[in-house]
Amino acid sequence: MRAMIPSQTDKGTQAMLERIGAAWPGYGVAVECGAWLGAGTVALARGLVAAGYDRPLFAFDRWRATRAEVGKAQRAGVVIALGDDLLPAWRTNVTPVYADLRPRRVSLGHLVWQEGPITVLVVDAAKREPHFSGMMGALLPSLLPGAAVALLDYYYWRKWEGKRRQGYQCQERWIAAQGSEFEHVEDVPGDVAALFRYRMEGGEHE
Repeated sequence: MRAMIPSQTDKGTQAMLERIGAAWPGYGVAVECGAWLGAGTVALARGLVAAGYDRPLFAFDRWRATRAEVGKAQRAGVVIALGDDLLPAWRTNVTPVYADLRPRRVSLGHLVWQEGPITVLVVDAAKREPHFSGMMGALLPSLLPGAAVALLDYYYWRKWEGKRRQGYQCQERWIAAQGSEFEHVEDVPGDVAALFRYRMEGGEHE
C-alpha cells in the first residue's frame, strides 16, 4: 500500500497540508481528525519533518471501513472489505515518514483532548452535526493563537442540495459563530478545503 495510498483529497489539498506542516512554529502539537489510510497524514508529516517537528503526531478516526471507503480504495487499486480494521494500514503507510504517532480510535463527536496546546489542526471528519461541534468544542480550548486549522470539507456542501446541503454547511456555520476568532487564509482551487488561522488573543505555548 505504500506505493499508492488511496486519498479522499486531491493533490492541491495535500500540498497545502505539507505547507502548513512545514510552517510549524516550533511549539504545540499537530492533530488530525479523520485520517483514513494516511495519505493526508503523510503529506502533513512531510512538512512537519522539514520543520523539525519533534513531538507526537496525533490522529483520531474510527478506522473501520465503510461501504463508501471500500469503493474509494478499490478505485485506487487497494482491496479492503467492509468493517476492516484500517489502523494497521494507516500505521504502515505513515511510519516511514514519521514514527512518533499517537492514533486514537474514537467517534469524533465524543473526542476528549488532554494532550496540551495545538498549533496544527487538520479536520477531514466529522462532516455533520452534532459530531463536528462536539469535536471542535473539545479541541478549541487548546488552540494557540496563530494555529493553522485546515477544514478539508469546508465547501463539501456545494455538491449537495436540500437537507444534505444544509447539513454539510455546519462547518461554515460553526466558523461564523466564532466571530473574529478565525481568519480565512486560503482555499484550495478545485477542491473543497479551506485553511484558517486561529487568532484568539491570549494563551501560552510550551
